[in-house]
Amino acid sequence: AVVGVKRVDGDEPILIAFVVPAAGKTIDLVALRDAVRGRLPAYMTPGFFQVTESIPISTTGKTDVKKLMASFDARQKER
Repeated sequence: AVVGVKRVDGDEPILIAFVVPAAGKTIDLVALRDAVRGRLPAYMTPGFFQVTESIPISTTGKTDVKKLMASFDARQKER
């Protein structure tokens, strides 16, 4: 999983969690959200959880957060 920060509609920044399910498994986002809320303070709890097939890696070997955020933006436009 990777967590990024984004401003949505000009509001306060929110956390977005990008999660990758184990092979052949699905993720129950409600259960995941409840588990995170039970362990972290409210300000550290992501406002959005997005399932993704993989975490993109940049040419320097780091997590490509820009690609993750672009996928989040694309999903928001679909809604």
